[in-house]
Amino acid sequence: MSEVFIYDDALAPIGSTLIQIVENDSRGVMVDVQTNTAQPSGLHGAIMKQPSPMGPVGFWVDDTAGTYAPTGLEFLNPGPSLRLDVTLFPLPAPVASGGGGGGGGGGNQGPSPDDADDLTLRQGGGWRFGAADRASDDPRPDYVNDVGAIGRLAYWTNEEMRGVSILIATIAMARTLLAPDEEFLSRMRRWESWLERLGVARRRGGRGSGGPLTNEPIFKMRLPQLGFGEAGNMLRLPMEEER
Repeated sequence: MSEVFIYDDALAPIGSTLIQIVENDSRGVMVDVQTNTAQPSGLHGAIMKQPSPMGPVGFWVDDTAGTYAPTGLEFLNPGPSLRLDVTLFPLPAPVASGGGGGGGGGGNQGPSPDDADDLTLRQGGGWRFGAADRASDDPRPDYVNDVGAIGRLAYWTNEEMRGVSILIATIAMARTLLAPDEEFLSRMRRWESWLERLGVARRRGGRGSGGPLTNEPIFKMRLPQLGFGEAGNMLRLPMEEER
């Protein structure tokens, strides 16, 4: 038995019953799914069952309304004392106004095995930051290097920018599952559609999805770069006080 409790970024309990807590085994096959509800402790969340046989599990908190970004926590020991207190960050209004849609319905129509979107989900692909359908006179560059740049253009709050970053990270982690079941694939497809609504466009890749897999980095984020001197010695990064 594992306890999962849900909070917003101000650490107040979230009472929405549109939030689902999903427990998967390490392959991505569902162990349990529960609706976020009031608990005897006065908090909100769910009590999840243990897998049989015992093994590492992942917990995925999925707000099907799109108000909060989904969050995943993988490869945990579902022992009798496991308690997770999970903070959710909001997503910008275009996602929430579009509703939840697909996934998390508890066994509704699942994606077909030859669905191109599902091949992309299973086999990977790339993402680029920028508007999916920009007007020809839009001055923004084709590639924006970070979510913050898009957020400033779209007037997102800092909390919403954090939520979009978490949405991207959750999709990236979900793609590492070896054999996600049909319901979880449906959730992933919904999460990816949210990114597209927000202007974070997908570069498709993989067999049957319109193009080959790319060797480019999945996320074009600014990261510290290490250089090498003329003699082949690695140059150190500057200390904080030197910057």
